[in-house]
Amino acid sequence: MANYYHNRYGPLFASFLKARELSALVDSPSNGRMRPLLDILTVERAFAGRRVTDVDMARACVAAIHMSHGSLDKADALSAELGTREGHYIHALIHLREGDFTNAAYWMRRVGKHAIHPDLVQHARSVVHAPTIDTAFLREQSEWNAVGFVQLCRMYAGRPSETETLCRVIQMREWELLFNWCFVGAQREIEEPLAIPMGRERFAKASSWV
Repeated sequence: MANYYHNRYGPLFASFLKARELSALVDSPSNGRMRPLLDILTVERAFAGRRVTDVDMARACVAAIHMSHGSLDKADALSAELGTREGHYIHALIHLREGDFTNAAYWMRRVGKHAIHPDLVQHARSVVHAPTIDTAFLREQSEWNAVGFVQLCRMYAGRPSETETLCRVIQMREWELLFNWCFVGAQREIEEPLAIPMGRERFAKASSWV
């Protein structure tokens, strides 16, 4: 998996991706050991040797990395500057991480339908093994219910349980899909979208979480 990250995303992004862990639903602290790399993270460094055709998508990647490693203020500032659907999406995920569920739902409504949602629907179905009254919609939905998922996170944030872990696993995959979408979009004329494989070891671990 480490070689995959390096070969696909380059050495700087790979450093961040390899260091990611299953985050808490809210109030994830900043990853202090990644701070030196976060401080030097720029579009130019991250995409060195690649032809960027959409700067906003590339900047969305940088914002997403900051958000993923708990640098929420920087991620918020970067995403707010974009004014794009991907910027709105990252902004929603930041509010979700902060536990500001009302604003998270608002920004998810601003995003509307997104190209990553079909894959997200399939992933959610694959990890909901024993649906409950609260999680059944994740198995039954034909389109991603972003606001419904925000409300599910609101219900279970800070309540250790199988459902809380399920929310964390889905949220992690949502971030992965969005980051990959932005990365590919930044070089749209060169690459076509490619789903991020979880890898056998990681899939087994994710399955054990839920």
